[in-house]
Amino acid sequence: MSTDKKHCDLAPSASARYLRCTASPKYIKSLGLTSEPSEYAQIGTAVHAVIENCIKFDIKPEYYIGQTVEGVVIDAAMAENAAKAENYIRKRAEELTSADTMFGVYSEIYVELSFLDIEGLDGGTVDCAIITENELEVIDYKNGSVYVDETCNSQLMIYAIGLIHKFELKNGAVNLTIIQPNSKGDAIRTYHTSVDEVLKWRDVVLLPKGKQIMQGGEFKPSEIACKYCLAKAVCASLKDSLDFNKVTVDESVCKVSIVGAGMESHPGVASKMFEALYDANINIHMISTSEIKVSVLIDKVNSERALRAIHDKFFDI
Repeated sequence: MSTDKKHCDLAPSASARYLRCTASPKYIKSLGLTSEPSEYAQIGTAVHAVIENCIKFDIKPEYYIGQTVEGVVIDAAMAENAAKAENYIRKRAEELTSADTMFGVYSEIYVELSFLDIEGLDGGTVDCAIITENELEVIDYKNGSVYVDETCNSQLMIYAIGLIHKFELKNGAVNLTIIQPNSKGDAIRTYHTSVDEVLKWRDVVLLPKGKQIMQGGEFKPSEIACKYCLAKAVCASLKDSLDFNKVTVDESVCKVSIVGAGMESHPGVASKMFEALYDANINIHMISTSEIKVSVLIDKVNSERALRAIHDKFFDI
C-alpha cells in the first residue's frame, strides 16, 4: 500500500475516483472532509513496513513475528504475506538483472509529478520499482481483500509516468504488478504494457482529466468513483443518480470490529464474537464480514462493555 511522502490533494491512490468524477476533489475539499486510517489500513501499513525492511536489510519476514511494527503486532499470516511480496520482488530483480542492465531495485521511492502541471498532483511514493535499461516494473502491495484490477490500473500508471520521467526512460516494457495475498484469485497479477502506451494514456486520459479537475470538474457518480468517496453521504449528484430523498444519520450507534490476517484459516472466529455479545446481552443491529475482518453495529452506550466482553472471550480472562 503506497503512501504519500507529503500531503497531496490528488493522491495517485485516489485516482480511480477523481479520474471518473472530476468534480470530487474540490467538492471534498470544500466540505473539509478528511479520512482517518482504518484498522485494515494500519495492518497493511505494518506489513508494507516489514516488506520494505526485508528488501533493504535482507531480513526474513518471520523475524518480525510477535514484534510491533507501526503499532501492529505482526502475526504469522502477516509475515507470510510479506514473504510472498519479498520473494516475488527478489525473483523479478534476479530475472531482470540477468537479462538487462540493472538501474536498481527501489523500495519506497518518491516520484515527483509536478511536471504534469496538474494542480494537487504533486507526487507519490511507490512501494517498489525495478528498473533496467529496457524494462520498468511498478509493484504495489495491497493488503485488502477487495479485488484490485491490475489492468491499466490508474494508480500504477501514474507512478509509471513519474518513474519514466525521473529515470528518463525512452522506450521498453512496463509491467504493473499488484501483490494482494488476501484477495480471491491470483495473489500476484501483472499487466504488461510499454513506455509508449503509458505516455499515450498520460496524454489521452490523465492530462485532459487533470484540466477538467482544475476547472471545477463534472460530477459523475459510479460504483467505482463513489465507493470510497468521503462525500458520498451528502453528494446531491449521487442522491439524484440513486433516486432517494434523504440521508439519515444515526449517531447513537457505533461499529466494533475484530481484524486479523489469520481469520481466514481459523473458522469460528465470527461466531465466537457473536456469542460474546449475546452473553453480554448486547443487541447487534448489523453485521459486515470479509476474509480478515468482522464488524458489528451496536448501540454506542454498549461500546465499552462490548469491547470487554469480546476481549475476555478471545483471551479467556
